[in-house]
Amino acid sequence: MHHAILRIDRRVYGARPDGHPCHKVLPIDVEQEKGLKVEITQCSPLVNSMGYSLIKLVDMDGTHPDIVDKVNSYKNEHGEATAVKISKTQSMVMVLNNNCDLASIVSESGCFLLSAIPQNDNIIDWRILAPNKVIMNKLLNRMRTEGYGVEKISSYPVEVESALTSKQEEHVHLAYSMGYYDVPRKISLEDLADMANCSKSTLSVSLRDAERRLVVRHAMDSRDRMKQK
Repeated sequence: MHHAILRIDRRVYGARPDGHPCHKVLPIDVEQEKGLKVEITQCSPLVNSMGYSLIKLVDMDGTHPDIVDKVNSYKNEHGEATAVKISKTQSMVMVLNNNCDLASIVSESGCFLLSAIPQNDNIIDWRILAPNKVIMNKLLNRMRTEGYGVEKISSYPVEVESALTSKQEEHVHLAYSMGYYDVPRKISLEDLADMANCSKSTLSVSLRDAERRLVVRHAMDSRDRMKQK
């Protein structure tokens, strides 16, 4: 297996003339709304070219008291949004985007997206796990061919023996391919267990242990790299 941290510029060839795809789901003109700060705090690609984002709205001067009512349960041809107020001036919006090109590229690559942390509306850091370096490089080449800027922050192999057992790897790949790790989930644990020909409890334990091993391995590798600096 191969692990990498990638810095992605979500603009195509440095420009996105039609605006950010997640902003299109909102019933507001992000560029024109004065006193409203819009910040994408987390995002994740889903299957079938869909993407999921968590957006923070900050009413900086108190001129948007009805922003949650305006955004909540909003739908259009680009997707749907659900909002909740978390303080007097801040709201969080969960956006499901129907047309995320990056989501399509990742879902077709065979790689796992372990985390996606936006640095701003254009730049996002991905932590990727691939079956091998060849597949990782194919993902990078595909993204660059499609016009996305990609910088490899780190890249290193992960020994399969110290990561997952063959059965765990089989279960994790099945869960990922069937949308178990999507938000929202595309399949229940019970249905996934039927496909894996095992009990629900057996699959649950297998997935939890596999996830723990991957996290521990990543933490150990991060610690070792820090010691080498």
